[in-house]
Amino acid sequence: MTKILASLGIFCVLTTAAIIASAAMMMQPTIVPAGGAKWMPVTGMTGLSEAVLYGTPSKAGSGAFVVRYKATSDVTFPPHTHPTDEMVTVLNGTLMLGLGDKVDWTNGKALTAGGFVGIPSGVHHFGMLKAGSVIQVSGVAPDTMNLIKTPKPSM
Repeated sequence: MTKILASLGIFCVLTTAAIIASAAMMMQPTIVPAGGAKWMPVTGMTGLSEAVLYGTPSKAGSGAFVVRYKATSDVTFPPHTHPTDEMVTVLNGTLMLGLGDKVDWTNGKALTAGGFVGIPSGVHHFGMLKAGSVIQVSGVAPDTMNLIKTPKPSM
């Protein structure tokens, strides 16, 4: 009986130590030095690259994320929404932004370096990232772009 209690005690101590070590590993900061971002092409978006700096943007329920997007040519984002709030900061260049179900720049805004926009989930918007521009997007995963389906005119 004493051996069983001693074994149980050692098991509890080791389990507690493993849980604490695991929690400590999850609490480590993410540090990305200038020039340290790993850029990858964005599938289906010619001229656009992304660098995930923090989190897992594509995985729902994984928490906060930070992603940078860089345009090597003008890149248009068709009318869309997001399932969560989106916070965008322009780090370099110009981001054109408009609201609505179809691209109409009449009431669009040009945001340059230092500009910021917070877009609540479900808001219909569109944009264009000009060549040479870099933006930083942050929010809570998933970072999904849901395209707006515009009805075709009837004949």
